[in-house]
Parts: sequence; structure tokens; C-alpha cells
Amino acid sequence: MRIPSAVALSFFLFAGGLSSVISLAAQADTAAPQSPPAPAPAKATPTSAKRETPDLARERHEPIHVSADSIEINQRKGVAYYRGHVVFVQGGLRITASRATAHMRNNAIQTVTAEGNPLTIFQSAPAPEQVVRGSAAHMEYNAFKQLLSLYGDVAFEQGSDSLHSGTLHYDIATGTVTAEASSAQDQVHVVIQPTRVPGVPTEPGSAKPGVTK
Repeated sequence: MRIPSAVALSFFLFAGGLSSVISLAAQADTAAPQSPPAPAPAKATPTSAKRETPDLARERHEPIHVSADSIEINQRKGVAYYRGHVVFVQGGLRITASRATAHMRNNAIQTVTAEGNPLTIFQSAPAPEQVVRGSAAHMEYNAFKQLLSLYGDVAFEQGSDSLHSGTLHYDIATGTVTAEASSAQDQVHVVIQPTRVPGVPTEPGSAKPGVTK
């Protein structure tokens, strides 16, 4: 079956909420004679707000939306082929590629392999220093395990820190990154930006620290 249009696959969606506590204070009139002593003001209960933070491990249950110029699905084999301007979106993860192949089970995408020149990844986060961007020539993605593997001229950034390597494995649920050089002659190169402390100026002309391993 060949579908020359965009396709979106949806399964589950989660939402959060906000809770707060309100306090009251009491005060009595002490101006009238022979009146009973004024009661002490009630202790104020501090207002509290439960802040929702994204559970990246839970995003594997989010719907996967896929769009491409053309899509070919082999239902018997459980394989889908995507060609041209391919975009995968699952929760806060976005992948773009030139072409991709998805293996499905029970009408759900299990794994995706993709190629691009280059392909790109983007993972949103509540804080700017947690946002992930990356690019590579080839990618393998396990949607259930949320494990993303990049191959070939890999560039990976998280916040202001950056990494270049031949191969990189990114566990989205735990935030763990494992990188390897493409050959014995190459190395993994990492640039870690210092944490800026308010009121402490950065030395002009100082080089940004880098770590090579």
C-alpha cells in the first residue's frame, strides 16, 4: 500500500495539574471594654504550588507522528518506508531525515532507522541547559526503550555544551550519553562551558575550556 501524503499515528497522551493551599488570618476588636481577650492570629499556611516536570521515561507512551513526501506500508511484514522530508515527533523529541524505515508491532512503531545529509534531532526540555540538539549521517531509534544511536560525523549539543564523535548513544529516559571515536586515530571531543556565577565577571579573551578524551 502506498500513501503519497503525511501520516500521523496516535496512541496515548498525558496531562498534569497545579495545586495550591490558601491561608486565612483572624483578628478581634479590642476597643470595647470588658471584652474577652482577642484571639491570637491563626498561623498562615504558606502557599504551595506543585510544579509538573516532564517525565521523559513516560514519553515512550506518547503518540508518534510521522510525515513524509511518500509512505509505503507493508502490513504483512510490519514495515513502513518513508521518503522525502521525513519528520518523526514523539513527545518533546523531533527527528528529521531524508528517508527512514520503521518496524511496527501491534500497529505501534518499535524501531526506526533513518538517513540524512545530515539528519537532525531535537529534544525539548523545561530548562535551556537541558535542551538537546544533534546531527549525524545515520540514526537508529528504539521507540520503546527511548534509545537513540547516531553514526557518522556526529554533532551533539546539550545547552551550551557540545560533543563531536563518530558514534553516539543517547538514552533519552535517563539522559545518559555514550560516545565513541570513529577510528583509533580519532578522539571524542567535548566542550564544557563553565557555569556562570552571578556577580563574577568572565575574564575577557579567556578561552572556553575543552575536554578531549
